[in-house]
Amino acid sequence: MKIFDVTASRSQGWWAIHANVPGASVWTQARRLDQVEATAREAISLALDTAQDSFELSIEPVVPEGIRHEVELARNTARLAAIAQAIATTLNQHAAVSLTAEGYTVRDAGYLMNLSSQRISQLVAQQRNRAEESTKASTTFESVVESLLAQLLSAADANGEVTYVGQEASDYLVRYSTVTPTRRAFAPGCSATPLPRTV
Repeated sequence: MKIFDVTASRSQGWWAIHANVPGASVWTQARRLDQVEATAREAISLALDTAQDSFELSIEPVVPEGIRHEVELARNTARLAAIAQAIATTLNQHAAVSLTAEGYTVRDAGYLMNLSSQRISQLVAQQRNRAEESTKASTTFESVVESLLAQLLSAADANGEVTYVGQEASDYLVRYSTVTPTRRAFAPGCSATPLPRTV
């Protein structure tokens, strides 16, 4: 399936939308960024005389350099925070199960882990409810956590800026963690939303 690059730039309270497609330069506009894809898809389908679901879009909002940097930093830091939280939750689950399996009460386990006894019971129940996945994951648990920790440690460059966190982390969040990462909903057919481009 073809993918068309689309840029969206602010212009007098609107988003000016531009797409280069075979044999045409398509221009249209939308009030809000969340309307850009549908508007661009309609305009491109008319220009090419093709169905709106016959292609995908890569939409790139164009924003000033300073704002782009802030958005990059906020989005990537949020990714790191989600991974760190997922690791902490998983480690807490395994530690809570190990302690209670050894005969520690939930109150004693909570004291040792600096968590409430209610939270210990919750962690143990979550691990029990995922018995099959826990068994499957147990052989790779340490390697997965070590890998994610390595990503966290290497995810800041010399300037202290956060870099992209890979697909392994996203897969881990979905498969093994009780933490649900905050994700932007993408419309069907939109392959990705890149970080904003600068002007």
